[in-house]
Amino acid sequence: MMRFAKYVGVGSVAWLVEGHRASNDIIADNVLLQRTHKISQTNPKVLAELSKATAPKCTDVSKWTDAGGDDCSAYSSNDWCSEFGDGYESNGFTANTACCACGGGQAPSPPPVTCTDAPGWADTGGDGCAAYRFYDWCSEYGDGYESNGFTANTACCACGGGQHYGSAPEPVPGPVPGPVPGPAPADQFGDQSITEVVQGSQGNTCPDGFSKIVSEAACMAALDILGPGNDESSYPNADFEGAEEDEDWPSGCYSGSGVWFNAAATGAANGDAAPICARGLEPLVPGRVLYLGDSDVDYWPNTRSVSPGSYNVAIGGAMCSEVVGYLTARLEAFSPSIMVLVCGENDIDDGYTAAEAFENFREIVTAVTTAGIRVVSMGTKNEPGTTELHAAYAEYDALCLDLASSLDDFTFVDVNAGFMAIGNPASLYSDDDLHMTAEGYAYWDEWVTAALADSSCAIWRSGVCVSTA
Repeated sequence: MMRFAKYVGVGSVAWLVEGHRASNDIIADNVLLQRTHKISQTNPKVLAELSKATAPKCTDVSKWTDAGGDDCSAYSSNDWCSEFGDGYESNGFTANTACCACGGGQAPSPPPVTCTDAPGWADTGGDGCAAYRFYDWCSEYGDGYESNGFTANTACCACGGGQHYGSAPEPVPGPVPGPVPGPAPADQFGDQSITEVVQGSQGNTCPDGFSKIVSEAACMAALDILGPGNDESSYPNADFEGAEEDEDWPSGCYSGSGVWFNAAATGAANGDAAPICARGLEPLVPGRVLYLGDSDVDYWPNTRSVSPGSYNVAIGGAMCSEVVGYLTARLEAFSPSIMVLVCGENDIDDGYTAAEAFENFREIVTAVTTAGIRVVSMGTKNEPGTTELHAAYAEYDALCLDLASSLDDFTFVDVNAGFMAIGNPASLYSDDDLHMTAEGYAYWDEWVTAALADSSCAIWRSGVCVSTA
């Protein structure tokens, strides 16, 4: 259950009992009351002044206010940090984590060094710089598999190469080492590095060099490769209608009044139906990242850039209660090493309580982690079109945060806290006031990349690890 104090208007009530915080107005009018309630043993404001010469410039979390409506300047001017800094949490922060005066806030990053990967470079196995970065291949393979005069260690920023601009010197060309012994990355992960998916012409045949897709799971995975996102050129899995076995329609994966997988041995041309064909997609490769859940993942345009070789089979409109039903089939088909899971909002919108939605979520996460698969989950967000659900969203997120604090191999990205920290601007959301724009997904790209790379962190906020496993 959510803390009652969050909803009774703490900021509008003057708490005059010893140990409770008085409002700013009362303190301004009554110095004695200020002394009574705001005595602290250590004044963070004074400490900050003493260390100003050596401390880096700090920035308060943007637009943060506590549960009573008081901001960082109030904590600083009234010396509230030691007595109240760990309380009155709001949007995932307290004053002690949000305010510079209380020892929190955000220190600025050092001046950036801009680096650009060699444009279009891929090694002799077809793997580019994104793959080397994601799979941490630089030290093992970075000096081998030369292509077009470059190896990963000279072409890719993640491996110390690329072109640098700013405070760091540009790399000095040197001799290109020969290949190192051992399998190439492309051999290790099959032909996924050159996976292509196309929609053929009307009929029942694939273009030269492409083959029919032979499994339902691969048909679903193909859609995100063929047309990621949610625009006129996209093929979201919400369009997937199911499986059939009908010799009167094209065999394999095809588009026609939605997308279907037809298990028929031969099949036939039928009207405007056109096969969806691939090369390098099958057999599906185990050990990859699997994206599962609702439309926020189904419409996520960059999952394969964030996680090269991953599979995105999320379905628009999916609820946790539905994912429970097909979870086993997805795990058997893809055998992932990591699952990125997003669900719960649709359950709550459908009438489930936050606790009921969480029970389904917990069932999924427990089953997956028990199977030795790590789970990374993106939390809810306060969309403009669902204000009546935001309290339930917060309760649901709180339950997920508790689970992340106690369960191994589960990482929770506190999306709403991150969005609220930047003011949750309308620009994060599309015209339907539900789904995200490219700006919103850019934050997701950054945050999930950090979460995937660090299995020791249990909870992330605004791209920062705030709790380790």
